[in-house]
Amino acid sequence: MSHGNHQGTGDPTSPRRISRTLLAVVGTAIVSGSWWLWHKPESNNKATPVSAKDSDQADASFVPAVNLNAEFVGTESCAECHAGECESFAKTGHSRSLSGVNAALEPADGEFHHSESGRHYRVYRDGETLRHMESIRNEQGDEVVLADHPVSMVVGSGNHARTYLVESDGFYMESPLTWYASKNAWAISPGFEVNNPGFSRAIYVECFFCHSGQVEAVEGNRGRIQIHEHAVNCERCHGPGSAHVEFHREQEGNAGKYVATIVNPGKLSRARNEAICAQCHLHGDAEVDVQGKSLVDFKPGAALSEYQLHYSLQSEDASMSIVGHVEQLRRSQCYQQNESMSCITCHDPHSKPAPEDRVEYYRAKCVACHTNEACKMPRNARLAKSAQDDCVSCHMPSTASDIPHFVATHHRIAVYGRDNEMVTPTGVGTLVPLDGLSTLSQTQQDRYLGLAYLDRSLKEDIPASSTAYRQRAQTILNKLADDGVWDTEMGAALAQIYQRQDPLRSKRFAERVLQSEGLTPQVRIKALFALSESHIAARQTGLAIPVLEQLTQLRHQAGDWYFLAACRYHEKDLDGAVDAGEIAVAIRPDQPNFHALLAELYLKTGREELAKHHQQLSVQLTQLQKSVQQEAKQ
Repeated sequence: MSHGNHQGTGDPTSPRRISRTLLAVVGTAIVSGSWWLWHKPESNNKATPVSAKDSDQADASFVPAVNLNAEFVGTESCAECHAGECESFAKTGHSRSLSGVNAALEPADGEFHHSESGRHYRVYRDGETLRHMESIRNEQGDEVVLADHPVSMVVGSGNHARTYLVESDGFYMESPLTWYASKNAWAISPGFEVNNPGFSRAIYVECFFCHSGQVEAVEGNRGRIQIHEHAVNCERCHGPGSAHVEFHREQEGNAGKYVATIVNPGKLSRARNEAICAQCHLHGDAEVDVQGKSLVDFKPGAALSEYQLHYSLQSEDASMSIVGHVEQLRRSQCYQQNESMSCITCHDPHSKPAPEDRVEYYRAKCVACHTNEACKMPRNARLAKSAQDDCVSCHMPSTASDIPHFVATHHRIAVYGRDNEMVTPTGVGTLVPLDGLSTLSQTQQDRYLGLAYLDRSLKEDIPASSTAYRQRAQTILNKLADDGVWDTEMGAALAQIYQRQDPLRSKRFAERVLQSEGLTPQVRIKALFALSESHIAARQTGLAIPVLEQLTQLRHQAGDWYFLAACRYHEKDLDGAVDAGEIAVAIRPDQPNFHALLAELYLKTGREELAKHHQQLSVQLTQLQKSVQQEAKQ
């Protein structure tokens, strides 16, 4: 690319030169696939309504107090009568799932180098403010700061890790710096090890849902969040409490017999009891939201499958991926042979055993059903391995997780070594629903499956596997479309699928979707994204601009702003191009092509010092990327 290089022939501001510049920006990105990467869409999908899963069909009598009109009241209201439970719950990890940052209570300042990206990270205090900094070293060895953010919130109890959020233009972004308890040190955040996104990973309402007490999207925008209560609270398991509070205040403590004014998980059927935990602890290989609903709409006492369907990958040898705790537990003989066993059989949501009592606490859960004699390992051998005769260490061993420096307890209770199924399928698998779908028509099942394969393709790290899953989604959804089946989620999915291979067809799907009313934010984003790419592929930059402008209001991705800057430049709106280019660089200051474009824009608008600064950064970052790639090959 020629951004910032004005030595040589020709007027860099000529229409022909500007056109070449834009085509270099856009054309290279589309050909290389980076346009797809910059705009990689969120993978949450909507589909048609679905009844409760098969195992829930007999649950109607087990759903007390699912009051759709009840409202959230907050932990303080609960504590008026349930002080003991609230006090013990405050000692659990759930009660510290999300909080504001108090610099005095955070781990000590520190720094580390991330060799895979060549970037350096530092944690420091500026007065009472905790800050996270990202930098590189230039050829002279001087520090060049790329980003320096005050930290807004901390995610996680600290039992295993603490991850941090920063704010950017009203959006929350995940910091690349995480504190790991096992290492007692700062290191790169989970998922940032390869293709480190810096401070550009936006956190949407779906992420907050599982880490907070009560949040909502502002005016339907998934990226702009209003937090009503930070940490996971009572009502995440018991449901909205307003009806319960009002009833007991009216009774003034003389309610008499039990009246179901709030959800008691212990009185639910196993399926619906389990759904309360599964809303966050079931991690399928693909998920599809139900039309008109999403996981954030889930209320305790309902069936999870009324809000979201989950799928697992099965390989040719019939081995299944077993990732989440809920799915692992379901594969246990203990669970399969005892219809009353659920998460709360072993876990008391209101309290956590002290570290010195942990082994005995969980051992007592096991021996409530199993005798000492039932264990095939001689007692002397067990005691030699664990002086406390720890059942969990053998039958629920710790395993490596996808989180660096962290091991997880495997929740499939088994005799490992004899019937170990902790095997991850390799290659391209087949998606199998974890929910019973017998109440759905074949058309509905096919629609869900097609959307699930697209969701899987967007999560897949292996390019060949991602392509294979996307092709399956394309085949299934195309057949439905040929049969006259249509809805906006399906149309947005097809627009996504055809973005790279057939921009014109993608455009037709996207335009049809955007002409519809009542679009969810996810569907609108997918359609706008596809439409913007089709306009750019056709060199219709004037048409792309308003589409990209809408997109930038709905999500916070550097690629949207980068291409908006390029399109405005092509349409000779230099001031608008500079504005968009500056935002792109602010979100992803590690990208050399972003700095190169901004350098050219600054030069065109007479800001030569700024142009020189960003041109130098572009060169330094390009050299750094080459150096990192060379080191990776060695």
